Amino acid sequence: MGFELNLMAAEYQLPGRIKTTSAMKKVFPIGLAVLLMLSACQPEPQPIQMGQEECAHCSMMINDEQFAAQLVTETGRHYNFDAIECMAAYSNEFDGDIHSLWVYDYFSPGEWIDATEVTFLKSDQLRSPMSVNISAYRQQEDAEQNQAEYEGNLLNWDEVRQLVREEWGQ
Repeated sequence: MGFELNLMAAEYQLPGRIKTTSAMKKVFPIGLAVLLMLSACQPEPQPIQMGQEECAHCSMMINDEQFAAQLVTETGRHYNFDAIECMAAYSNEFDGDIHSLWVYDYFSPGEWIDATEVTFLKSDQLRSPMSVNISAYRQQEDAEQNQAEYEGNLLNWDEVRQLVREEWGQ
């Protein structure tokens, strides 16, 4: 039939293929399961309990979802912030391995979005908890809409970090 099967030794060999032993057949599914579990355990943002958790940077109570943010480390630890500028300041000084940075969309609080992929608006007419007044938007069009209504400057994540360094003397 094109292949040889030896049930007594619990091994088989297909033409042009690697010989597989019974021990390998037992170890492979376990190894595959471990790999799948590890890949499924990527650190992800967690919900913030508004009014119950403090900001990791300034220790203020986190109350406003529109400005909340979260830093996730490579080991899966979560640092919550009451304002985007607090996360920027914290990340400027953080000496650990950052896995990801998350913010809530201004128009959809409660939905995490990657801080490195959004458009930010700095507008003194949109007051954030720490008064640097930065809001985040999944869609650039939404940021431009609020910019037209409230004025201000559009920024990316690196520009937010630089702005916080300048304003807070970091």
